[in-house]
Amino acid sequence: RFYRNLLIATKPFKYRFFAPLEQADGSHKAAPLIDVKLFAASNGTLTQVVLNGQPIGTGASGLDALKSSLPGLVEKWNSVPGVTPRFRIAALSWGLPADTTSVADICRSHGLSPHINPRAEQQTGIVTFREARTTVDGAAGQRFVDRGDFVEDGWTGLLWQKHGKESGKLNFDQAHAYAEKLTLGDHSNWRLPTIEEMATLFPALDPVFQETPYTAERCCAPPHEYASYWTGERDDRRENTAYVYHWYAQGGPNNCLANANYVYVRCVHAPSEPRDTE
Repeated sequence: RFYRNLLIATKPFKYRFFAPLEQADGSHKAAPLIDVKLFAASNGTLTQVVLNGQPIGTGASGLDALKSSLPGLVEKWNSVPGVTPRFRIAALSWGLPADTTSVADICRSHGLSPHINPRAEQQTGIVTFREARTTVDGAAGQRFVDRGDFVEDGWTGLLWQKHGKESGKLNFDQAHAYAEKLTLGDHSNWRLPTIEEMATLFPALDPVFQETPYTAERCCAPPHEYASYWTGERDDRRENTAYVYHWYAQGGPNNCLANANYVYVRCVHAPSEPRDTE
């Protein structure tokens, strides 16, 4: 009874976004982010350093390439008044902490400060692949190897189901059952990947993969669930929910109803896990 004067809009409001006017001093620009991603094999060996989406080298050579590349980037941004570049490191949870520390030290030696966000480690700004999108450019032909029915990732050692739509759209329990019955090559113990494992693969558009349901939509325009994959992780905070990895531009992990949402499955096999033998 307290809302008798409420007016209901006859037409829904529309959002409009405006780009800020460019300022001569560069103050319209957000602080640029120098983004470093560290890929590693299951034993922790550093297999690739990626700088701003570009692979620059493996192991010690990758760290040397980072040292030689940073001065130019820092000088470029420091030349713009009002702009201070920051760094962010995304590392696999199974990578060696010493490598992450080395990269942080290299960045700090060039006067860079860490980019801190709610998901980052508050002192260093370091995040895992679980919290960071890990799109990599220019990796074709040097990373993924066609092994027949599956694909081997040379940077992580993970084996991936080649076909992205062969499973059809399944709910969470059906996805688990599908993985348990799957046989590719001479391996039968496939499983649903973790969020972090899925992030290493995003967006899986290398030609060696087949039928990846990627869309360039920036957000979850319906039917967004059709451009997603199940992970093997449940959301313990909410009943009957599990995580999918949205497979579109600016995508990432999100929870969905385990029994009511139907999305695709791309199974993984970790080389450190037991394999079937004759």
